[in-house]
Amino acid sequence: MSKVRGNAFWQWSNNAYEMPGAKNRLIYMQDDFGFDVNITLWCCWRASEGETLSKDALKEADKAVSDWSEGVIEPLREARRNAKDGPPELYEQIKAAELEAEHREQDILYGLS
Repeated sequence: MSKVRGNAFWQWSNNAYEMPGAKNRLIYMQDDFGFDVNITLWCCWRASEGETLSKDALKEADKAVSDWSEGVIEPLREARRNAKDGPPELYEQIKAAELEAEHREQDILYGLS
């Protein structure tokens, strides 16, 4: 992730993502099991704040971000992966756009908190 700015959840997520092993585990859960990393981090953040999320809260979170995730983040992720062997500048631009889209999804989740 990186670029620590924005709301408390974004800042917490950046710190959590940089913990040893976290990035690899989160990407594994995303790629092998279809987990939304932002929802996973949001659940962990809420738990760290002492909140127990209900099944309905998880459904609401998924509903709130699913169109954005499927329509924007996932295509950007695929484009970034496909551009890996292309011009480095293009790869970095797509990566930056993907990161900004992830940030937007976290803003949506933060609004549910």
